[in-house]
Amino acid sequence: MKLQTWKPKGLMSKPWRRSWACVELIKASEGYRERAFPDYHGRYQCGWGHTNGVEPDTTCDLTKAELWLSTDLDKCDAALNAKVTVKLTQGMVDALDDWIYNLGVGEFASAPGLALLNKGDYQAAWRHFYSYIYAGGHKSPGLMHRREEERQLFFSAV
Repeated sequence: MKLQTWKPKGLMSKPWRRSWACVELIKASEGYRERAFPDYHGRYQCGWGHTNGVEPDTTCDLTKAELWLSTDLDKCDAALNAKVTVKLTQGMVDALDDWIYNLGVGEFASAPGLALLNKGDYQAAWRHFYSYIYAGGHKSPGLMHRREEERQLFFSAV
């Protein structure tokens, strides 16, 4: 007996762009900080996890944080559109954009999950992306929760 492969409904062609669900997940996961703080890698973040050009004395208000978030997410959308060759649902776009925002464009471009996704094996791809739950060498409850939120988006109905 042949196993049935899960086939998502509501697949969309490019170009893809994140929805409000992605933005809300990022804001909830990252939390807003008006003053720079170091993450577990020692990189400074400000706003909702923005890192580019952030120094220890960087500050931001909500307007600047929103601009940074939008600019950073445009880069995530661009990476998704450049690297993914299969159709995606909006939930997949949102989940993957959140993952890219959290781990970076470079990590996404070299992730084995991307190759699985481009073969159309959505389930195996997500199992790989879901495995990124470690911070500083330890399982992170925050990352475990974030991956679960992404998983729910990824496999959500349209």
